[in-house]
Amino acid sequence: MSTKDATPIHRRAPLFEANWTLADEETQAAETKDFVLNDGTTRADFVAAVDELGALITQVATEDANLTLGMARRDGLRASTRKTMENWRKKADSDVGDTSYGAHLPTLPGINEALASFLKTLRVANDRWIQINGAGTEVPHFTPPMIVKGTTQEEFAASIDALEATGKELETAENALPGERAKRDDKADAVYGIETAYRKKVMADFEESSPVVETLPTLQPASHGYTPAAVTLTGVYNAASGQGNLGWTASTDANLSHYDVRIAVGPKYKSADSTLLAQLAPGTLSYAIPGQYLQPGATICAVAVVVLDDDHEKASDVAVLAVPLG
Repeated sequence: MSTKDATPIHRRAPLFEANWTLADEETQAAETKDFVLNDGTTRADFVAAVDELGALITQVATEDANLTLGMARRDGLRASTRKTMENWRKKADSDVGDTSYGAHLPTLPGINEALASFLKTLRVANDRWIQINGAGTEVPHFTPPMIVKGTTQEEFAASIDALEATGKELETAENALPGERAKRDDKADAVYGIETAYRKKVMADFEESSPVVETLPTLQPASHGYTPAAVTLTGVYNAASGQGNLGWTASTDANLSHYDVRIAVGPKYKSADSTLLAQLAPGTLSYAIPGQYLQPGATICAVAVVVLDDDHEKASDVAVLAVPLG
């Protein structure tokens, strides 16, 4: 189960709570007691389960958003440290290229190279930088320390450490998230199970003419039987605000419920790796991606999703926002 499945279950729960309140009233009038399921579940038990599901949905969404933020920070640090190394290679070749210090400089790592290998190459460059700074008067016409476009070796080393720490934090978060999602999904299954049992008992215990039966919610909204048309999305990074400005054409679907704005870190959008940033009313046709997701050097993919009131949906084409290093 995904958020796409758990959230609609939570969204329909108030319909069941309202109907259960009516069932309690009718049962109290006839038998002076509340309406209770065969396993002893009461309306209060159901409400508690729904509240727990809501808290778990919020928790997973928060952790998912934090993971996306971490990925953006990681990619920004990747780009910035790689750029510093690129500039350092040019500076080293210029200043000490005709000495042993400038010989066989480490090759620039690929931007998408595995993080462990990426870090290893950066540290080799950092070690060489330290050696160059310790050259003293051994190299003619060179006065240490070497400063690369305002960046010192110590600052370069600190950025490498920050990248490694971010990578470890992400690994921890990525390992923990499946367990949190499983808790959310289990609770959604439990709520859905209560709703299923509730419907069966209502149909068995009440007359068809009863207001309880007449207003009994279905487990899922009635389907309109089609997938909506996608909207056209445009997106651009706003350097002045540091935000990502998204805008899309209006859906003309009469059954439109809302728009979802979803993003994923990296140059390619994968729905399974996306994060829901906002759910917006039908009249809203723009959204500003917060600056914390748009780290210098990072790339963000975004989609605007048309969501109908029966939960059928269609995503727009992907807008790619590449943030310059500066």
